[in-house]
Amino acid sequence: MSDNVRVIRLPGDAVGFPGGPGDPFTGFTVGLASETETVAEVQAPFRRLIDAILERLASLGWSEDDPDVGTFGIHLSVEEAVMNAIKHGNQRETDKVVTVTISMTPECFTIVVEDEGTGFDLAAVPCCTDEENLELPSGRGLMLMETFMSSRDYNDPGNCVTLVLDIETKRRQVAERPPEPVEA
Repeated sequence: MSDNVRVIRLPGDAVGFPGGPGDPFTGFTVGLASETETVAEVQAPFRRLIDAILERLASLGWSEDDPDVGTFGIHLSVEEAVMNAIKHGNQRETDKVVTVTISMTPECFTIVVEDEGTGFDLAAVPCCTDEENLELPSGRGLMLMETFMSSRDYNDPGNCVTLVLDIETKRRQVAERPPEPVEA
């Protein structure tokens, strides 16, 4: 683990990183250790978290290859949610932390990511697929989380997101999706 990242284990994680005795995956908190630290430097510990999540999901029977409910979407969504909390929520402030809580079963994956920022108004974020916003660097992560998860909910004031991928719900959503138009 990088010395630049403070990781505080919450109760239930008796042996370091998630996956200890009893395997609660209750979560951890992390904050930037210096104002000069880059998001790339913070990603190393999250790589370990994501690897642990993917390993556990595989042990529960989740597939990497399933285009609708595969672990690729979970990986991307977790990374987006945590990095958004650090960069946008906490504004990279070194005295603030992000709390991550994870629950997983063979049928459902849930992650709650909460920052100490003031929150945001989801409706105020421009749609990244609108023609006038295609060059803007914002909103893509929000769209990806919504695409890959069966639900994405923010608290009010918007500093905590709960992402859920329920296999049955997502399969139903995919089946109900209108067909993509075919270009001539």
